[in-house]
Amino acid sequence: MLRPLDTVVVAEPRAIGRGIPARCHRVGPIRWCGQIRHEADRRLITVTNTQPPPPASAPPGWYPTSPGIQGYWDGVKWTGDVAPLPSRTAAGDDKNMAILVHIFGLFTSFLGPLVVYLVKRDDSPFIAHHSVEALNFQISLMIFYLGSFVLMFVLIGFLTFLATLVISVVFPIVGAVAASRGDSFRYPISIRFVS
Repeated sequence: MLRPLDTVVVAEPRAIGRGIPARCHRVGPIRWCGQIRHEADRRLITVTNTQPPPPASAPPGWYPTSPGIQGYWDGVKWTGDVAPLPSRTAAGDDKNMAILVHIFGLFTSFLGPLVVYLVKRDDSPFIAHHSVEALNFQISLMIFYLGSFVLMFVLIGFLTFLATLVISVVFPIVGAVAASRGDSFRYPISIRFVS
């Protein structure tokens, strides 16, 4: 996770100015504040963290880590996952699409979130975040269902199938509600396949 004066490699060098030290730079949907320096063909940015890390007793969740960026704290350490800070003024279309991506998961499994991710990931960081979360959750659900099917031979699979069925309905609804508020959301038992 980003700490004060960390250096991060930027994936889109064309989005940054030509090595001129400046106060803030926009890199895709993210605004980084700090000094830019070059090393070979990679562009590095020194990020100044404006928020202290949460205390060790902080519950898992998203916390601001640098200007315009939030990171996921799992209760013990930073996971390395970052997302743009939620904007209460997110466009209505972005919120609606983020809501729909969670609902698509209920009816289309991973196909709906995958299509939205492939089509809208460059348009809005808010939609990209929610589509990645929904896609990871739906792929995880397929693995959970497969594991439940295998465990049905020893009878415990019927219980795990029922539990998977319940979470496959409840969590997308919770994600859709978070998207409607303009907040970031992370499924609690999702395996991170896509980032």
